[in-house]
Amino acid sequence: MTAKKFLEFYEKLVEEEKKIFTLKGKEYSGDVNRFSNFERIAEELGLHPIEVLWVYATKHKDSISTYIKEKKVHSNEDIIGRIQDLRNYLALLAGLIIKCRDLPENHKWKLRKKGGKNALYKKRSKKSIR
Repeated sequence: MTAKKFLEFYEKLVEEEKKIFTLKGKEYSGDVNRFSNFERIAEELGLHPIEVLWVYATKHKDSISTYIKEKKVHSNEDIIGRIQDLRNYLALLAGLIIKCRDLPENHKWKLRKKGGKNALYKKRSKKSIR
């Protein structure tokens, strides 16, 4: 593939990813807080929102790994679609990391034990999740 053809392919790929990102983003988290679904599930399960996001991303990474190892797809979704989904999750991961970095110190997410159960609390100490 020539450099020109690859650039055309790449631009089309990114354009499709943006469409997928916008459509699925509205479905999963609405327009106000792009990370609300990860934060809501994290709260339910006593995890950090980044951990929840990574579980979703890993599903696509595993599918891509299987494709590379076995040279075939086991579902009706094209492997390029899985790659696009993973790239979108990586963009979300970068955004969520930035959000966590930009929070005031007393609002950083922290996982700690309470009464034998995991719970997500607003962080009170000076240590950060970075």
